[in-house]
Amino acid sequence: MIHDLSVQEFVQLIKKGEKKFTGVSVEDFNFTLRNYDLEGVEFEDCFININLEKCNLKNAKFIFCNLKTISVRDCSIENCYISDCHIESIIITGKNIDQIVFGTNYAYGMTLSPEKCLIYVRNEILKVLKFELTLYSLEIDF
Repeated sequence: MIHDLSVQEFVQLIKKGEKKFTGVSVEDFNFTLRNYDLEGVEFEDCFININLEKCNLKNAKFIFCNLKTISVRDCSIENCYISDCHIESIIITGKNIDQIVFGTNYAYGMTLSPEKCLIYVRNEILKVLKFELTLYSLEIDF
């Protein structure tokens, strides 16, 4: 059973030092969690749909989670473990993407090996960059 947490409840639990979340849903795509220390935090069987920016995700774990449309930008993600998750439209940007540890994950009905997960994440980045460059060029034309 999934337990809904508001973003405010989630932030309060993080501030109190909570390190394990099981069966929770945190949804607010318009919310961005910035500069939080989530090192070693574990998410199991969760639905996470918030933006993470400049957070510490070292040694964090996402297992059996729905991470569709999550955005992870410029976070420390060394040894961040992502396995058995749905990763459609996931966006991960930053310098150390190669240091994420992928298990088997799923996207658009496909099962992705760890190697294919990294390729998938890189391709999503390319799509985002292409889209942002297109928007930028449209702004110049006006």
